[in-house]
Order: sequence, then structure tokens, then C-alpha cells
Amino acid sequence: MKKSLGRFIYFIRHFRVINHKSFVPKYDTKVTLPKKQKIKEAIKILPQDSNCISSPMLRSKITCKEFINCGLKYSSLNFEPELQEQRLGILEGLSISEAWKYLENSEKHAWSFISAKFSPPSSLNNEPSESFGQVLSRVRKFLNNIDPNPELPPILIFTHSGVIRAAIACCIGIDPDKALGFKIDNFSITCFEKQKTSLKGGAWQIHFINRDLN
Repeated sequence: MKKSLGRFIYFIRHFRVINHKSFVPKYDTKVTLPKKQKIKEAIKILPQDSNCISSPMLRSKITCKEFINCGLKYSSLNFEPELQEQRLGILEGLSISEAWKYLENSEKHAWSFISAKFSPPSSLNNEPSESFGQVLSRVRKFLNNIDPNPELPPILIFTHSGVIRAAIACCIGIDPDKALGFKIDNFSITCFEKQKTSLKGGAWQIHFINRDLN
């Protein structure tokens, strides 16, 4: 078997949130659990004894917990605020029709309901808001801090579609609005490899994107 040149990082998007088609998710939104057999099949794809990292949002924490309950072996478990989903301020918890009222005068995007530069207003109780560009900045900081040593354990990251799109944009250097066009399904895996290099092509290789586990 060919020896890996770098360290593997697996991004797992959380399970489908409740009322996902009719509401903008809240920070603490719960999820609909798939059958345990589906999770066990997904675990077979993933390396064991990895460093597990989860977004602190409830939907990612529940997904991570269910993987562990179904037999995922890990060497460490941490929660990373830089890997939480884009905060949407006043839009969080609104129905889609209500949310659109705040977006009528914003720049439209072909594949996302907001463009990369747009940051919705903060909520009345000061729930934070940020643009996708700001998400990309914090995700880049996280990725830059990953040690690419192939002797270290792989990393499993339980997170969100926006974070995975931001990671793709960082790794292959594409425009943030282009990155918003990547389809990232619930309960899917995206796999990167990072190596230490100064050669053309950069440190990152994407092995696959959006491998659907449903």
C-alpha cells in the first residue's frame, strides 16, 4: 500500500435538522436520526482512533454522539467554535417566507439564499450574525493550524455545510461565491489530505466531496 504523504481530514455534515425545509435553523436545532445500521455502515468508511472534533452546535454534537454510540473509536474529542455554522442573526428560527422579507434588497445568488458578502441583521436578543466570507476566514485559520504530519491520527470533523464549503474554498483557492455552489448533503462525508510542501499545487488535496451516506 502506498504510504500517505499527508494527514487525512474527514468532514461529516450533521444529520438532517427538524423542519429543515420550512425554517432557518436555530443555534440549538435538533436533528432526525437515521437508522443505526446506516451509521454503522458509515463508520466502516472512516478511520478508527482518530482525533474527533465537533462544532459546538447541538445538531453536530448529536451527530457526533450517535457515531460514537454506534461504535466509532476515537483518541480524543474536542469542540471547536471556529467550525460552527454561519450565524444568521435575526433570520435564525424564522420561516423561509419570513426570512425572505429581510433579503428582498440583498444581492441575489444562484445557489444560496444569500451571497458570500451579505451578513443578515443581528437579532433583537443580540444573536450574532456574520457573512460567509467571515466564516471562510475562521475556517482558514483552523485549517492553517492543522499539523500535516502523516504519523499523527486522522481528523474527523462533525460540522455544517457552510463550514465544508468554506474549507473547499480555502483548499483550492476559489471565490467564496463559487464555493456556495457546492452541494453538501446532510449525513455526507468530504475528505481532504494535507501535506507539508512548498511545491506548486499547494498543501491540500481533495479526495472526494459530498459522499452521501443516506
